[in-house]
Amino acid sequence: MWYQKVLNRALECVQGVSNAQYLFFTSVYELEDQVFDHNLNGRPNYFEWLDSQPNASVLYVSFGSFLSVSSAQMDEIVAGVRNSSVRYCWIARGDTSFFKDGCDDAGIVMPWCDQLRVLCHPSIGGFGTHCGWNSTLEAVYAGVPLLTFPTF
Repeated sequence: MWYQKVLNRALECVQGVSNAQYLFFTSVYELEDQVFDHNLNGRPNYFEWLDSQPNASVLYVSFGSFLSVSSAQMDEIVAGVRNSSVRYCWIARGDTSFFKDGCDDAGIVMPWCDQLRVLCHPSIGGFGTHCGWNSTLEAVYAGVPLLTFPTF
């Protein structure tokens, strides 16, 4: 099918990053140095964690680059995920104080990841999302069910 060809091409591009002489981003190092440093050093270690999880057992959570929920809402979302006992891979840009007692054995929290590759990973069973257009398209493409929390 056509979408499998597109996915294969996108994954080829991502895998070829280590061979590239130059990379172009929609950001700059000075604004997101942690993201750049974290992701330009070979295969990111979060894939090791994902590889160790059972198939379709992890909830991937990302509310995009411009989170617009209140701290009270975020506290409730975090409590809901933790109380569900589901494994999670949470992308939290900037303030992570809503994880008051840090990460636990059920999940990992990171400032950024290669979202399409993560969504296509066999351990991902769902996507908690803010319903941004790119996130929605990538989830549909990866065939991952959405747990939606529209914020815009």
